[in-house]
Amino acid sequence: MTTPRDRASKILRGWQAAAFALAGTARRRIAARRGQVCVLMYHRVLADDASADGIEPGMYVRAATFAAHLRWLGDHFRFVSLRDVQAPPDDADDAPRVALTFDDGWRDNLTHAWPLLAAAGAPATIFLATDWIADGGGDGSFLAPDDVRRMAAAGIDFGAHTGGHPRLTGLGDEAVRDELIRSKRAVEEWTRRPCSLFAYPYGDCDDRVARLAGEQFELCAAIANRWWTPGGDRTRVSRVGVHEDMSSTPRRLAALLALRA
Repeated sequence: MTTPRDRASKILRGWQAAAFALAGTARRRIAARRGQVCVLMYHRVLADDASADGIEPGMYVRAATFAAHLRWLGDHFRFVSLRDVQAPPDDADDAPRVALTFDDGWRDNLTHAWPLLAAAGAPATIFLATDWIADGGGDGSFLAPDDVRRMAAAGIDFGAHTGGHPRLTGLGDEAVRDELIRSKRAVEEWTRRPCSLFAYPYGDCDDRVARLAGEQFELCAAIANRWWTPGGDRTRVSRVGVHEDMSSTPRRLAALLALRA
């Protein structure tokens, strides 16, 4: 249910986005980030007419919103794979780069996100909570192993997101290792390629968990809601969370990314 506070916050963000656009603030801040990477974190992409009842606002964007994001990002950034975020830019004048990621492995990543990504020529990484995938996608909300195989063969990258999506900081070392290794092996089985990417469920990470994750994966994605500087801690690749409530228009997306820069 939308509260008066939620509505007021949305209006305020709209004013801020308009002010940033009129003053050129968003454009200047983003352009100044040459050499850095903005790693975006999505979850679900819903059909424009689908009900969002019972879905947390921070969990989805609409398909039309995502398509608008891709068009705007393509005009202002260079799309790169998450695997490439540690690499320096091609030259000093390179545009800021953006990498797209999706958490959990929702089936609408296949039905709604993938066609739009393909049309935009944008690479993406989907982090799989593999227990949710292993049973064939459960009630149909999640990808099934065959979906993962087909998407991987077509170029979508997949990473691990643990088996059961627990808060890793609340588990002992052996339980953390089990979640990491079990999900890594499942992703490798389905994609038939090494799994070197990982995302922490809920963004929940401390020094111990980061060390354990770093033993299994080359890059580990957190949240942090700021841009990523190549050469930073590979076990805490910062991402900016994106969802419909905060980025329903390209102008609002621009303001969000400028504020996180």
